[in-house]
Amino acid sequence: MKISSFTFIFLMLLTVSISGCAHPRDEVNGEEYRTGEIFFQYPSGWNTFYEFWSSDFDFNYTPQYYPDLDAEEVAGVLDPASSTPYEKYTTWVKVYEKSLPAGSSVESVFSASYPRNSSSFKIITNNSVAIKGNNSYELVYQKYRGENLYHVKDVWFAGRENVYIISCWTLPLNYQKNENKFQVIIDSFTVL
Repeated sequence: MKISSFTFIFLMLLTVSISGCAHPRDEVNGEEYRTGEIFFQYPSGWNTFYEFWSSDFDFNYTPQYYPDLDAEEVAGVLDPASSTPYEKYTTWVKVYEKSLPAGSSVESVFSASYPRNSSSFKIITNNSVAIKGNNSYELVYQKYRGENLYHVKDVWFAGRENVYIISCWTLPLNYQKNENKFQVIIDSFTVL
């Protein structure tokens, strides 16, 4: 029995598509975080900070004020599998809310929020990005937190009267591995 080239190629493509090959992002969609003001998706297997601290450490988690950005935490998720012998977790994402002063733009508040010259803060990229058709601002940098150096990606969104900051943290060697997971959170982020 002789199969034409076209039929052979079609069958190969069909086999590959049926076998479960998926875009890497498909595997990270799993959980949803929703409050009265925001919504986002985060990877299966990750926990909210509330779930992580209450289940593993019998500790009642309280959202934190982040003085570096002068912002209040409104949500947070983490990868419990990112623990090390010295850290309970090394990969997490927090969402912060910051007031937008009258007459200010997201860009001006974003630009004023980061140090220009610091030995513990190294800017990798600084971009204006369009997410869901809105202008947003993204800063990727490295910064020490305690003894560890972290690779951080902050994305700033305009809300109704506030600015929302999605801050993604991981160890530098794990950044590439977690970048798609971070992007799912960023791309799905919605102000309700």
